[in-house]
Amino acid sequence: MKKALASSVLLLLLLGAATGCSRYYWSKPGASAEQFTQDNQACVQQAAGTLPSGASLDTVRQYYRGCLNSRGYVRDKQMDPPPPGSYRGIENSEEFNAAVQAAMPRGLGRPSSSSWPSSTT
Repeated sequence: MKKALASSVLLLLLLGAATGCSRYYWSKPGASAEQFTQDNQACVQQAAGTLPSGASLDTVRQYYRGCLNSRGYVRDKQMDPPPPGSYRGIENSEEFNAAVQAAMPRGLGRPSSSSWPSSTT
């Protein structure tokens, strides 16, 4: 009985460790890191320049992800280290806020990240 309990606990710990080591990455067959960087920046700029001032973080996130999808990228969870050809995009609220603020034309601005709902999916 103790051996079965110990085995169950060990299995749960291993599963927890395995799932804790995965993150989202973008991939596209044949895309280089340089191409992803250019496409990533272009999608941030499009989201910042196209959406109305005050757009919610979820709207910005959806537009950004849709932009990368339209360029042929697929977002998927990968174990660390990710396979070759997988690139890390913008994933959390702070990164989105900083990237959008940097891409916005001077004089225009979005609310600070504290006024946006916090989400990391």
